[in-house]
Amino acid sequence: MTQINWPNKTRLLLYNDNKIRMEQIQLTDGDYQDIEKNQFMMEGRCRALNISYQKTVSVRYTFDLWSTYHETVSVFKESIASTSNTWDRFTFTIPIQASNQVQTIYFALRYTVDGQEYWDNNNGLNYQIIITPPPLPLHEKEKEQQQKIKKLSKRYDFSHSYYSPPPSPPITPTELPLYTPFQDNKTELSYTDFVNKYCFYNSHSSLIYSTSPSAVFT
Repeated sequence: MTQINWPNKTRLLLYNDNKIRMEQIQLTDGDYQDIEKNQFMMEGRCRALNISYQKTVSVRYTFDLWSTYHETVSVFKESIASTSNTWDRFTFTIPIQASNQVQTIYFALRYTVDGQEYWDNNNGLNYQIIITPPPLPLHEKEKEQQQKIKKLSKRYDFSHSYYSPPPSPPITPTELPLYTPFQDNKTELSYTDFVNKYCFYNSHSSLIYSTSPSAVFT
């Protein structure tokens, strides 16, 4: 939560002629009903000059630069003893709907007493609050991204995008026949046939069918 253009506490309380004055504000989780509604609370505190016993303090606030606005009535808390009971303290709450977007709130205080109205609007600037949501965890970001993709997929075809699963590899048979080289018995010569056909030891002897060559006699 960030307070924009707020005066410091000394100027807010001492150097101020308004009969209604802002004191402080903070964010709280609220009660269990607020949590069920996905809401949290902005709790504020202000003081009003004790002009009369009958008085009303309310807060007017907006989330859309005063295009629309809401009002909440403050609750009396105590008389401020340090001011000799010349000031009364009031508290108020503003419900804030939880959002993952930045929200800007403007508000002003209105004091109604003895038929008169008095305002504290921060010298015409109004009190401005900026609420920034905490960063999302990584898995929440991924979930949000997937939701965006689903919305876009209704308009575009992402079937060939990198989000599609890769094609399955071809199936390899578990049992393949072993390759056996074909032997042509007609063309393959045994060692003995090879020797008898191509090795000539002399022209006078007959072919010797043996696995070892014979000696040559002259």
